[in-house]
Order: sequence, then C-alpha cells, then structure tokens
Amino acid sequence: MTALTVVLAVISAWRVVGEPISPPVDTTSQGLWYADVFNTFMERYSGDHGGYEFIAGIDKAMESLPTNFNMLEIGPANGHTTSLLKAFNGGAAPGYYKGIEPNPQHYKTLDEYLKTVGSLRYDLVKSPVEDVAIESGKYHMVFTSHSLYHMKDRESVLRQAVQALAPGGFIVVIIDVTTGDYGLSHGFGYHLRAGHPHSVSNVDVMKMAKDLGLETQVTYHEYNLDLTGLLDDENHETLGKVISFVILEKFFELPKETQDDMVNYIQTNGIHEGGRLLWPGAHAVFVLKPGPKKSGEL
Repeated sequence: MTALTVVLAVISAWRVVGEPISPPVDTTSQGLWYADVFNTFMERYSGDHGGYEFIAGIDKAMESLPTNFNMLEIGPANGHTTSLLKAFNGGAAPGYYKGIEPNPQHYKTLDEYLKTVGSLRYDLVKSPVEDVAIESGKYHMVFTSHSLYHMKDRESVLRQAVQALAPGGFIVVIIDVTTGDYGLSHGFGYHLRAGHPHSVSNVDVMKMAKDLGLETQVTYHEYNLDLTGLLDDENHETLGKVISFVILEKFFELPKETQDDMVNYIQTNGIHEGGRLLWPGAHAVFVLKPGPKKSGEL
C-alpha cells in the first residue's frame, strides 16, 4: 500500500456527516460559462489516463500523514481532482476535509459529489480564499491544483497555507509550466488582457517558495489534450471552448483574425500521429514544507 493511496483515496470512501457551511448556491452567467469550458477541457485531458501522474509527485510526502489527518483544498473546482481518488483502494482517508471554492457552479457540483461518497466530516466555503479566515495550525495537508492562476496575491495565499499547516504538514501545489498548451495563453493571452491569469507558472511558484523559506520538492509530468477532429467545422464550438479555458477569454467574442491565428497555432504546434491531433502540455507538482526555524524564531 503506497502513501498516495492515503491522499488520493481521500474522497473515495467519504460520507457527509455535516452540512455545508456556506450560503445557497447562486449561479451566475460567468460561473456557468467557466464551469462549461472547464468541463469541456477536462474531457479532452489525458493526464496519464486519470491523474496517476500525481503519484510520483506526492507519494513520499504522504507517508508522514497521521491517521484521520485534516486536509484543506483551495480551489477544488468541480471535484475532478478529488474524484480521481476513487481509483485507489486502501489507505487511510482524512478525518476532516475543507474545500474553498469561489465558483458557484463548481461549488454546487462538488457538494453534490461529496454527498454520494463515503464517510467524512467536511465543510465547503463558497468564497475566494483571500476572503476566508483559515484556521492556523490545523491542516496536515493543504492542496491546490491549478488554482493559483485565479488569485490576485498568490504569495499571500501561500503564506496563509503555511500558517494553516499543523506541525509536520505540507502543501501540494500543481501548476502548469510555460510550454505546450499553455504556450497559447502565453503567446496570445497577454495581448488580450493585461495581467493575464496564466502569467503565473512553475517558475513563479519556485520563487515564492524560496521567498517564504519553504523547502521545495518538484516533479514534472507531461500530458496531452486530444483534439482529434476538433479542427473540423462541425466541432468548431468544442474547440472554441477548449481554447476559452486555456486563455480564460471567450474565444468566440475575439476578432475573427485572432481566432484564426489561434487555430493555426494549434494546427502547427500540435502532434499529428496515427490520425490523431494531440496538443502537448506539462505541469509541475510541488511539495512545499516549512524550512528549519532560524535561531530566535518561535
């Protein structure tokens, strides 16, 4: 039994024993749009057939988790990452889980998902993490996957995560590198909107970790988006949704010339093999731990 079965079985045997603590879901057009393009993107994501690439990134760190550990997830989205945990058997699930998710549609989907599985005390908060007072010293693992893009003060969020850690705890940050599919964002995003969310990458996380005095372990994992058939006219809408998620802009509201340039970028930089069109990407899996205290620190 590997240590990863501990964390990536987190939700596999959960059952709700308490009600969500945030107010009723108020879906908005922006939230619905983002949830729609997110789901379309994930349908095309092949990440080692379901996220198993996380094993190499966090397996060793999981060995230090106590029984019935407390887990905080920042930006869990619709539960895609947590649903991967069902692929693993055995291991000790956490005793308590807290998720902070600002998107109302993702919040609703995640809440519905958590009600269908296992046995666990959990709370969900529908709010940006910057507006949440996170308990200090409570969580053995803080997990955030592809969420830093959407935060205004990322270093402050990481600082909050450090303060939330129980003794011996650690933070997992998963974020894309500035190549592959997100090259589209870096190639076009800055021209579309100043301060584009995907301006943050693995390089920035490394720097923030250093500034905060965190010990850093990082592994890199490649994946592909399967865009086979999406260049056909009848699938143009689906392709547009995938691109919309990557650039975090509404593709179909862009000038026609810009749309054509993006499609040409994909066609040129994609991998054409065996009748398929694959769009490569990679992400970094960070395990961050507080470094040794310096003399005089409490």
